[in-house]
Amino acid sequence: MKLTKHVIVLLLLLSNNARSQNFHAVNGSPYAGISNTYYNPATSVNSFYKWDVSLFGAQHALTNNLFTLNNFNVNQTNLADTQFILNPYTRTRYLHSVTDGQLLSFRVKLGDKRAVGVSFRGKNNLHFNSSKSFLPDQNTQTLQGFLQSNLSTNQPVSFNGLLASWGEVTLNYSQIVQETQFTKLSAGANISLLRGLAGMQFFANDIKYTQNVNTTTGNTYYNLTSGSVGYMYSNNIKMLDSVGTGAEGIKQYNQNTRSGASFSVGVEYLVKQSYDGEPLNTRNYDWKIGASIMDIGANSYNHVRGSATNKFLQNNVTDTAIVQQLANIGSINRLRDSISSNFVLTNYLNSDFSISTPARFVLNVDRNFGNHFYVNASVGINFYSTKARERGNTKEISFLTLTPRYETQLLGVYLPVQYNQQGNIWVGAAIKVGPLMVGVHDFGVFKWIKTANQNFNGGGYVMLNIYPYRNTSNDGIDCPKIVF
Repeated sequence: MKLTKHVIVLLLLLSNNARSQNFHAVNGSPYAGISNTYYNPATSVNSFYKWDVSLFGAQHALTNNLFTLNNFNVNQTNLADTQFILNPYTRTRYLHSVTDGQLLSFRVKLGDKRAVGVSFRGKNNLHFNSSKSFLPDQNTQTLQGFLQSNLSTNQPVSFNGLLASWGEVTLNYSQIVQETQFTKLSAGANISLLRGLAGMQFFANDIKYTQNVNTTTGNTYYNLTSGSVGYMYSNNIKMLDSVGTGAEGIKQYNQNTRSGASFSVGVEYLVKQSYDGEPLNTRNYDWKIGASIMDIGANSYNHVRGSATNKFLQNNVTDTAIVQQLANIGSINRLRDSISSNFVLTNYLNSDFSISTPARFVLNVDRNFGNHFYVNASVGINFYSTKARERGNTKEISFLTLTPRYETQLLGVYLPVQYNQQGNIWVGAAIKVGPLMVGVHDFGVFKWIKTANQNFNGGGYVMLNIYPYRNTSNDGIDCPKIVF
């Protein structure tokens, strides 16, 4: 089975089963229920509703300067005229795709001071980074063309990428720990049981080289002088070749996945600045301030034979030899053998490898201006970099999000503005009608429906919740009713 088929399977997992971390538009909302525990576990006890159920939710976010698709239209039935173009010019390159989905998740209050919730989610992160380099145009994008273009100014060359796909079941608990007429402090925690579905990591670090001329032929070639290379790949994807995708195959596939865990903790503080005859509750606060540490943990993956790291290049390793070695690679074992022959030290992976969950610190401030108008500000700081040398790390894309919103139980209009980790500014919108919410991260996604050169930044989300219809959260558990 060709190695390229395994890569295609991984990309299909990304595009079809990929799941992002947060529904940013409803951060701080008293009506968001279980979804708000994805940025702070302490929020569930401060939800307006006695209980809520998220039937499903999905979100995708992509930030990318690696490629464009020329002449692309999402409505095209024939994509033969679409061109995949690696963006040229001298720059660092990146692609970060973060997607999230939830199904049949729920939350319920246990009296006035406690709440519990359970969420079932699938997630997928794809990350690629490269050092600053010049990429030749499409006609000269060969290994030798790349080395020639970066000979004098952009050494050493580094790049790394990873794919991590996993499922998780998260248990949430939160409670009020201190309460007065004007303030309320809550704390909460999430414990997540993880199942690594597919993982892949590769890197090439600090590649240096020199230019030489063959005295016999007069041809130019390049001699690699230093660098390290590594590649890790989960074995369960390879299993699809032999077990298939039927019920029995899926069962065997799941049996060969690995378990992991992560945890999150948070606090939330509500403040009411003056007394108007009504004690502080989940909707009449003036300020809501939350802080949390999210997703500390890692997924484990059973490696495929052939996963390895290589260090200390042999003498006389040339670009022409590498091209010949890689010309007919049909498996990861042959890839390992071909690449390892160029190095003095090869460390074969003989145990599971891990990729971290997107650990981060989140600060959230929500201001209630009255008459159903709010402004929310959220800052997320990742603990780990996806540029790590040999360690597999995932991260969240969003950095700073400012969201004005008009929101009642049945209607919501949200205008989130995001400044993401790569320095892009996204201006998006979302609307909630009854139990249904849909939105886009950036209005640029509407270009996808017309023929144009697309860089695929942005994304969107959808969520369907059910909840009690009555206007109070403390009058018992009502029968479910979907309201449009």
